[in-house]
Amino acid sequence: MGRRREEWQRAKEHALIAIGELSGRGYEALSQLPEPYVLDHNFQTPNELSKCRFRLYKDTQAGGRLRIAVQVYRHYILGIGRMWADGFFVTPEGKVDRFTERDTWDFT
Repeated sequence: MGRRREEWQRAKEHALIAIGELSGRGYEALSQLPEPYVLDHNFQTPNELSKCRFRLYKDTQAGGRLRIAVQVYRHYILGIGRMWADGFFVTPEGKVDRFTERDTWDFT
């Protein structure tokens, strides 16, 4: 596997770990995050992923359901880059549903 491909795979894995951690926080804690995005969220990004930008998005939908997404972007050259996202929904009752592929479209 090439160096860029390995870096990209590690970045996605790091984002998935963050999503898992966030989904365990519960509705009340997640509802306190600002909307629509959190630029300063601490993703504890390893140094080898310093060229990747991680962004956390949160918005409140109908019925109080929260949509939480983590987006990864890696710029390469002349406006060319790669973007990926995943996330989950959480209801006020605490039910967590992972994103489907279609749910990621707003963030990629």
